[in-house]
Amino acid sequence: SGQFKVYNTVTKTTELETVTKEQMLQAGEAARTQQIAAYQDFVAVRQKTNNCKTVKDLQPYLPDETA
Repeated sequence: SGQFKVYNTVTKTTELETVTKEQMLQAGEAARTQQIAAYQDFVAVRQKTNNCKTVKDLQPYLPDETA
């Protein structure tokens, strides 16, 4: 365990807290799970856009405004 700056989701602030090894491992696993889910979503959308043959097919995946 040790002192680390952590984000408090209730107060929406970063605070210095004592964090145990177990808490750090749990946080790491949660982050990894979120990253894998986000990547799987990306792969699914990428596959759908790769299958688009026309601009009309691609339109649902484009933002309303362009840069």
